[in-house]
Amino acid sequence: MTDDDGLVDAALSEMLSLPLDQRAAMDPHHDVNRLLVKHYLGQVSSARPLFFAEVLPSFQGDIPRAFSEAQKGIFAQPALKELKIQAASLALQNDRSVQALALLASVGEKMEGTPAEHAKQLSLRAIAESLSPSEESEPLKLAQKAVKLNPTSFETWSTLAFVQNIATQ
Repeated sequence: MTDDDGLVDAALSEMLSLPLDQRAAMDPHHDVNRLLVKHYLGQVSSARPLFFAEVLPSFQGDIPRAFSEAQKGIFAQPALKELKIQAASLALQNDRSVQALALLASVGEKMEGTPAEHAKQLSLRAIAESLSPSEESEPLKLAQKAVKLNPTSFETWSTLAFVQNIATQ
């Protein structure tokens, strides 16, 4: 199916034409939103690369459209933490650290899922806090905790290096 561009375009058009509530009702596993975000990330965009793109490995494609699609998914299904974390990552890639912090705050700080998933969330929060510092923010501690939770992850170490670099500037 993926070899036929016309068929893929037709399927995407069909998904996009459905109202959000109808799309959510027909998709109990939330695959459509994830597919649409991945589709936009796969498209070539004129968006400029960010200086911390290596910390956010999914940087590619049309980030603003992917972020918009993730926001639609959150609006349709606000209880889905996975969508909020994905949207926070996209917000950071779109130079919207304040929005990323808000999305991550709505997920909460309670550790759920695997240590790797929690480390990803902490890494995103550390990056967002380092780009939008406040008096109570501690991005370095968050990045260090992410490394402790997932010490074999390149992304957690990259996050720690990025946050340390921002802190010394």
